[in-house]
Amino acid sequence: MIGAVLRLHSDIEFAERSIDSLRGRLRSLTISPQAIDEPNARDLLDSAQRLALAVTARNAHLAAATAVLDGLRRREPPPAPALPAALAAGPAQPADLLRTR
Repeated sequence: MIGAVLRLHSDIEFAERSIDSLRGRLRSLTISPQAIDEPNARDLLDSAQRLALAVTARNAHLAAATAVLDGLRRREPPPAPALPAALAAGPAQPADLLRTR
C-alpha cells in the first residue's frame, strides 16, 4: 500500500510541475506584443491541450490517492447487537434450577 501511495504522490508532483510549466508557456504566448500568427496559434493550442491533459491526470491521481488513503483509515466497529431478553436478565440462580413442579 505504501508503494502505491508513494507512486501516486510522485505522479501528482509530476502533473503539478507540468501544469506550472504549461501555464508559463501559455502566459508567454499570450502576453507577447506580437500578433498571434499561425505557428503561435498552433503552439497555443498544443499547450492548452497539454494543460487540459495534465489537469485531468492530476485530478485522476488525486482521486486514486484519496481512495487509497480512505481505505487505510480505521473505522469504528459496528455496535454490538442487543441481547435477547432472556440473556439480558442474567444467569439463572442455583435456587431457580433446583425448583421442581
